[in-house]
Amino acid sequence: MSEAEPVYLLIAGTTKAATTSLFTWLAAHPRVAPARIKEPRYFLDADYPLEPSVSHAGGFGAYAALFEARGRDAVRLEATPDYLHSPGSSARIRAELACVRLVFSLRDPLARLLSWYRYARAGGRLPAGESCEAWIRRQQRASRGAQHDRVLEQGRYARDLLRYFELFGREERLVLFHEELEARPREAVRAGCALADLEAGFYDGFDFAVHNATEGHRHPRLHHAYHRFAFHARRLTAGAPPLFALLGRAHRTFAPVYRRFNTASEAPVELAAELERELVDFYADDVRALEDLLGRRVPWPHFAARAREWPH
Repeated sequence: MSEAEPVYLLIAGTTKAATTSLFTWLAAHPRVAPARIKEPRYFLDADYPLEPSVSHAGGFGAYAALFEARGRDAVRLEATPDYLHSPGSSARIRAELACVRLVFSLRDPLARLLSWYRYARAGGRLPAGESCEAWIRRQQRASRGAQHDRVLEQGRYARDLLRYFELFGREERLVLFHEELEARPREAVRAGCALADLEAGFYDGFDFAVHNATEGHRHPRLHHAYHRFAFHARRLTAGAPPLFALLGRAHRTFAPVYRRFNTASEAPVELAAELERELVDFYADDVRALEDLLGRRVPWPHFAARAREWPH
């Protein structure tokens, strides 16, 4: 790695695949400089349906200013999972970051659909009372639009990942699985450390607590408003570290109170057997292409029977 250029470590995909936990674990490393805003969205396409925390139109300096200085060899860390699904992001990252490492966490697309449905419903993003099957059927009719209405199509990872494989070498990228992060987080983080040339011994005895797990909410629309307020508050104060720090302290004080008020248990969501078989068929060709791209099996039970039929 070049000493003249800072090293950027980007957690670039996918959504609802433990990227917040991975970011938090890596951010704890003493030689990592995490972005003040975990998800800058700087390299997203201008027409991608997410508002950037730091606009690409504002220039690279605003993005670089997000990272706290921890010495010349500090690794700059951020996590924007939608980079994987934004068609132009890979080329933009390649053009603007001289020294970059990319981590992708992929999840069984059926399990990810269920997690996304719970998240979107709890956050007031879906029509009132819309079932998981109705949400999926709506995406089958039109897979564009809001972020949460692209989830079905974005579970086809191979096409999106191929753009990064074509532009970045083996030494610049790492693909993990959400299931590995859950079962063996220390091994996954050690792989991330090897990618970014970080000392993995820091994680001996580390507490790999889960962060940003999907929860139910008593008042989904209130949670949506709370989420939007928090986003804009972070965005407005990102360029003023003292104000950003003050906001962080206020959030750490208020968030537990808010969670006790608005967090609620919810019934589990399951897919009907017929719809599950249909979705396995929908994703099967892409999962096979993904295995060919990675040169290994995916740890997804939904596709185990299909995988036994595929030559490798």
